[in-house]
Amino acid sequence: MAEPGTMTKKAASLPDTKEIDSKAVSAVEEARGLSVTTRPAYEHAGAFLIALKGIEREIDATFDPVIKSAYEAHRAAIAARDKHREPIREAEKIIKEKMGGFQKIEEKRLREEEVRLRELAKQEEEQDRLKAAQVLIEDGRADEALALLEGEVETPPIYMPETSAPKVKGIVTREVWKFRIADPSKVPCEYHTVDEAKIRTVVRATEGKIVIPGVEIYMEKEIAAGGRR
Repeated sequence: MAEPGTMTKKAASLPDTKEIDSKAVSAVEEARGLSVTTRPAYEHAGAFLIALKGIEREIDATFDPVIKSAYEAHRAAIAARDKHREPIREAEKIIKEKMGGFQKIEEKRLREEEVRLRELAKQEEEQDRLKAAQVLIEDGRADEALALLEGEVETPPIYMPETSAPKVKGIVTREVWKFRIADPSKVPCEYHTVDEAKIRTVVRATEGKIVIPGVEIYMEKEIAAGGRR
């Protein structure tokens, strides 16, 4: 195979398939016309099934070289593309990490500023309340002043942007929720996946003799055609 970055191989053109096309169409027509209702007919059907495998081998011999050539060319093209993409992907990763780091710093700064502004607003509200209570006391309304001072301080809402990072045309920030498994034993059963491939392997290896809770094991007979001995 050519080294990545060089494309010296060309996929072979499709071969002439008129003969195998004719055999394939005739095979379907004959299969539809067969009636398997007697022992001789069953034997004839078996012989026909084996003959079909012969036609299938002809088809494989016709197309396998073409498929192999196309596959090798496809694989070489993908390898060449990925080789050229690799430094670009690495550069993207570096820049995204740096931009993401800047965003985190800005978000932290904004949250700290929000806390500072809230505290400042709370202090101003407290001072306003003390002044209002002083006026009530001077008016001889000490009970109202006490009630005012004992009440909760209502801090006015502080509205801050999510980030102060500049907007760049063509660049968007998405929220991507991810997860990691902290304790597999605590994951609810509805999130578990049945390993059907493993069950299939075990059932075949034990020829159905194993018992797996929640699994119905059964046997079906399939007709298979092999070569003549």
